[in-house]
Order: sequence, then structure tokens, then C-alpha cells
Amino acid sequence: MDIRVIVFGMVVVLAFLFIGAKFFVPREKERSKKEALFVEAIKVFKGQPSKENYDECIETARSLPQYKGNSIDEIKNILKGEGITFS
Repeated sequence: MDIRVIVFGMVVVLAFLFIGAKFFVPREKERSKKEALFVEAIKVFKGQPSKENYDECIETARSLPQYKGNSIDEIKNILKGEGITFS
């Protein structure tokens, strides 16, 4: 195999990797930020249990991709399973 073909193939693969990263990395950064906000809301709720802090936990959970299609009651049940309840 000619060295030019190998080098051209490697350049094409590298270009696809950079183009893919341009779209993948910002989406993952946004997801990580939402997960961090959720964890911070849980920390605040655990430190100071109140209705406002519990509602903040639910709202930040609703923004997470894994809870997007769930209703508020389903999210409350999921949080209850994780030990986050407000009675």
C-alpha cells in the first residue's frame, strides 16, 4: 500500500474525529452542567430540608435527559427511591 493512501486515510479519520467532537462535546458539557445542578440542589435540600428546596430538586431533575418524559409524580417516586423525600 502506498504511503500517500495511508496518510490520506489517517487525515480523513482525524477530520471525522474532530468534526464529531465539535458536536458531541458541547452536548455532553450541557448534560454535565445539568447533572451538577441536580446534585447541588440535592445537597442544599439535604442540608436544609424545606418545600422550596424540594421543589428545586424536582425542577432540576425534570431538566435531566433521563427524566424528560416523566411526570412530576414519577420523578417524586424516583427521588423517593433515592432517599429524597419531603413529608
